[in-house]
Amino acid sequence: MIRAMLSIVTLLCAVTSAYAGDVIYRYRIVPKHIPEAIVSGLVNMTDLMNKPGDGCEQFIGLVKVEGIQFSSSGAVLESFRFTDHYGNQWSVPTNIGELSNAARSQANNFIRVGKAYFVQVQICGSGGFVSLINMYDASVLFGHG
Repeated sequence: MIRAMLSIVTLLCAVTSAYAGDVIYRYRIVPKHIPEAIVSGLVNMTDLMNKPGDGCEQFIGLVKVEGIQFSSSGAVLESFRFTDHYGNQWSVPTNIGELSNAARSQANNFIRVGKAYFVQVQICGSGGFVSLINMYDASVLFGHG
């Protein structure tokens, strides 16, 4: 019995960690309606590699999205583009395609050209492979709905 329960727990843990990332929401109160869920961030979109020897650097900051790129089918927002304060242009893969169908749909609509976001990205290896860790809507104020 205990072995069966442990194997079920192990299976559940494996299944829940099968995709990268998650969508987080804030809720807006609408009088006489149920609260409206609004996407306010993408979190844990790839593994954080910050141990000695990983060969990665993390960067955080406020960015304004200048462009987005969808998959050839148009179903997945694959990357977004911004320019840093040094004038370097960044193209960052999103990993949105790894999310569940419902979360993917919400995440595809979260990133918009011209909007400001607070991002955490990492660059790995000598080739400078860029990946998204976390991305938050910069217009959301702490403690406000």
